[in-house]
Amino acid sequence: MPFTRTGLDVTGHTRLHALLRGADAVLRGIAQVALQANSYAGAVFLLGVAWCSTAMAAALLWGVVVSTTAAAWAGVDRGAWRNGLWGFNGGLAALTTLLFAPAIPSVWLVASLAALGTVPVGLLLQRMLAPRGLPALSLPFITMLWCVLGLAAAMGWQAPTAHPAATLAAPTALSAELAAGAVLNGVAQVFFQSHWGTGALVLAGLLLSAPRACALALAGAVAGSAVAWALGATPQALGSGLAGFNGALAALALGHVFLPATARNAALAVLAAGATSVVQWGLSVALAGTGLPTLTLPFVVVVWVALAAAARR
Repeated sequence: MPFTRTGLDVTGHTRLHALLRGADAVLRGIAQVALQANSYAGAVFLLGVAWCSTAMAAALLWGVVVSTTAAAWAGVDRGAWRNGLWGFNGGLAALTTLLFAPAIPSVWLVASLAALGTVPVGLLLQRMLAPRGLPALSLPFITMLWCVLGLAAAMGWQAPTAHPAATLAAPTALSAELAAGAVLNGVAQVFFQSHWGTGALVLAGLLLSAPRACALALAGAVAGSAVAWALGATPQALGSGLAGFNGALAALALGHVFLPATARNAALAVLAAGATSVVQWGLSVALAGTGLPTLTLPFVVVVWVALAAAARR
C-alpha cells in the first residue's frame, strides 16, 4: 500500500483495502472543493475548516462520505470516484445546509439528503453538459441548497434571508488590514468560512498539492477582491472574503485544471477571476428578493464562458 504524491495507492481486494480506498476518496473529495485531487491536501483543508468551526467540518466530512458512498452505488466512473469528483458537492451541500438553514427541523437529516441529492443531480448535469464539453463544477450543490432553502421558506421553517442587490458605488478606503483580510478570507470562503487561520491552512494545503495552485488561488482572490472593491463593495463584504472566493476558484479552474499550464492561461485565469465579481454583482441583482444566495454560481458561469471560448479558438 504505497503512499504516492497525491494519496494512497490501494490495489488489494480485502475489506480493509476497500475501506482505505474509500477513506482516500473521501479526503480527495474534500480536496476537490478547491479543485485538487490530493488526499493530503484534503486532510489539511478539513483541519482548516475545523479551525473555524468543528460543526462545519463535521458537516463537510459527513456530506462527502454520503455522496461518495451513493456515487459508488450508482456505478459512476471509478477513476472520477477515486479522485473525489463525486464527493465535494455532497460535502458543500451538507455544510451550507447547516450554514444557511440552521432553523430547519432535523437539519442533519436534511443536510444528509441534500448531500445525497447531489449525485443524481450531478449525473443529470453530466449528461446535459458533457456533449458541450462543460463540467458541472459546483452546480449540483447549488441546486440542492436552493431546493433546501425553497423548502424551508415554503414550510415556514425559516424566513427567506434577505440578500440585497449590489449597487455601484465609489470604492471605500482600503487599509492594509482590510486588504489582507479580503485575500485570506477570500481563500477561506472557498469552504464558506471566514477566518484567517482557515485561509492560511487552505493555502498550505494548496501548496502541498501544487505550488502553482496556491499562487493562482492567491492571485484569484486578489483579482476578485480588487474588482469588487472598484465596484464599491462594502468593507464587510471585502473583509469577510465574500468578494474573493469565486475569483480564487475561477483562477484555480482555468489556470491549473482545465487549460494547459502556460503563462498565457495563468493570465487568462486571473482576468477571469476579476470577472467573477462583475458576474456576482449581476447575479445578486437578478436574485434580489428571492432569498437565494449566489454561492459559487459566478465561478461556474465564468468558467463555462472561458472554456466555451477556448474551445472555439
